[in-house]
Amino acid sequence: MTLENFLSLTTEKQWDELWDNGTHLNNYSSIDCKFTLYALHKFFVEIELCVETEKILGLHPFGHGQRMEKYAGEIII
Repeated sequence: MTLENFLSLTTEKQWDELWDNGTHLNNYSSIDCKFTLYALHKFFVEIELCVETEKILGLHPFGHGQRMEKYAGEIII
């Protein structure tokens, strides 16, 4: 599955695909958010959670770029 295929799925199907096929890579915490990074096929998915409420704020699929910078030096791929 490509990133484009993943993005064309419904939100429910994206979550199913992530839970069924994703590999947890790392966690990152900031003052008000927690992030969990997964590898999925040949791209990444980051889940963003609110520290205060523990609610999911977003699911962010990406191939590379600024979202990956916070994990630099932490992941061996």
